Amino acid sequence: MYKDKKILSIIPARKNSKGLPSKNIKDFNGLPLISWSILHAKESKYIDDVVVTSDCEEVLSIAKENSVLFLRRPDKLATDDSHVPEAILHVLSSIDKIRENTFDLVVLLQPTSPLRAVRDIDGAIEFLCNSRASAVVSVCESTCNLNYINVLPEDLSMKNFLGNNGNLTNRQDHPKNYQLNGAVYAAYRRYLVENRGFYGEDTFAYIMPKERSIDIDDVYDFRLAEFFVKMDRRK
Repeated sequence: MYKDKKILSIIPARKNSKGLPSKNIKDFNGLPLISWSILHAKESKYIDDVVVTSDCEEVLSIAKENSVLFLRRPDKLATDDSHVPEAILHVLSSIDKIRENTFDLVVLLQPTSPLRAVRDIDGAIEFLCNSRASAVVSVCESTCNLNYINVLPEDLSMKNFLGNNGNLTNRQDHPKNYQLNGAVYAAYRRYLVENRGFYGEDTFAYIMPKERSIDIDDVYDFRLAEFFVKMDRRK
């Protein structure tokens, strides 16, 4: 609880993953990947309750072993075309039947962000409650210059690839770009339900450092996250 607001953390973990099969239960630094998000939520100063939503039996078993609430996600919300906000709304429609006291704030923690720190979660909650925001979404500085990003035609021609009239410029000459990092989403429950997601006119960015912002989508991301963990051990 923070400022008399009761806070629920939701951890969504769908079974299928095309980029990295079974990634949510894959061993990462000695624990299943999803366990790190469960631990982060439980270690938060402000989160009152944690629920895992999944269509995967192994994930549900891990949630049970970690003594957190778990809900089986309906098959229609666990397809490749399903969106996370749909699963979040399903949890919110079910949670009041399980827990007596309703929740004021919702914090989404995706299991694909094992390098986030507990202070990132608590910092996002504090920012949400101490600003005019109705939701906050974590971002990090992007290493990509937007002028250097484009689609390629079938013949792979670079003729119109570069922006800025084809003139290459130094990175420091451009304003900072930011990208979503998938680590922390937090919102007032009412706002989340009304917008059917975390994005709306009163959504603001919570900035995190790049080294805690790896979002695991494929084998490359997984290995990169493992590398950062190993480097931290050597310090």
